Amino acid sequence: MNFDSSLIASGGMDKFLKIWNMGTSKCVKTLLGHINTIWCVDFSDDGRLVASGGSDQVIKLWELNSEKCE
Repeated sequence: MNFDSSLIASGGMDKFLKIWNMGTSKCVKTLLGHINTIWCVDFSDDGRLVASGGSDQVIKLWELNSEKCE
């Protein structure tokens, strides 16, 4: 997946980190790794990584192309 400015990330009570295409309003990737609600998400400057944090008091760092989580 190549990052561009049309992508946004969301997280919520369902424990999924979702990547959305704003142009099509479609979810293009769903990632599971948290055990509780995701409160915040943010892309890295180069768009290769997404950080997510939540009520499980864990911050996860996702590599979008491989879906690898650190």
